Amino acid sequence: MNVEEKIKKMIDDFDGNVSLYVKDEKDNVIKFNENDIVETASCIKLFILIEYYNQILNNKISREDKIKYSSKEDCVMNGSGLIKYLDDFELSSKNIATLMIIVSDNVATNKMIEYLGFNYVMKLLVYFHIKELML
Repeated sequence: MNVEEKIKKMIDDFDGNVSLYVKDEKDNVIKFNENDIVETASCIKLFILIEYYNQILNNKISREDKIKYSSKEDCVMNGSGLIKYLDDFELSSKNIATLMIIVSDNVATNKMIEYLGFNYVMKLLVYFHIKELML
C-alpha cells in the first residue's frame, strides 16, 4: 500500500470531513476533497510563527521583547490554552510564541498578532497566495 492509499484509508476510517492537499519538494501531490472549504482551526498559527521569525531575521523585533498579559483586557474564555487561567504577567515574545504553538493557546495567538501587527500577518498570507484563510 503506497502513501496515498494509506492516507485514503485513514480518511475513509475517520468519522468526519477531511480536506487535504499536500505537495512535496518534488511536486508530488496528494489530494482529497481539496476544494472543500473547512474550518482551519489553528493553521493560522503557523503563519504567525513564520512572520515572527521573519521580523526577527529582519531585526524588527527580538525574541527577548516583553509582552504583557492583562487578565481583564486580554482574556478570551473560548478556545484552547492555559493563559486565560493565569493572573497578569509579562513574558518574552519567545515564550508567548512557544505557548501559541505547543499548547495552541488562543490568548497567546492574539497577543502575537497584536505584537507583530495584524497587517503584517495578512501580508504574509497574501505572499503565500492564501486567499481563503481569515483571522
